[in-house]
Amino acid sequence: MKVSIFQNGNLLHANRGMFDFVGFGLPTGNVGGVPCFESITVEDARFRRTITGSTYGGPVSVCVRKNGVKRWYGIADAQTVAERELARVAK
Repeated sequence: MKVSIFQNGNLLHANRGMFDFVGFGLPTGNVGGVPCFESITVEDARFRRTITGSTYGGPVSVCVRKNGVKRWYGIADAQTVAERELARVAK
């Protein structure tokens, strides 16, 4: 499975989806039906790293692709997820 990482619609890394998916951290809730997690661990040929909501200074979206199927997830702490979902519902 390949992973791309986005923030505010912008791709955040140069290798354009060449990270391999390793695993998610703890679940933190849902925003608009999108599952969110505390972290995601990815790797490429050179390194393995864990990305959290604070890695890029705020929550990020990740697209995980397997066999051409894309699935979206959020990476943020539980408080941020709760605030975003509350703001979304209040609209």
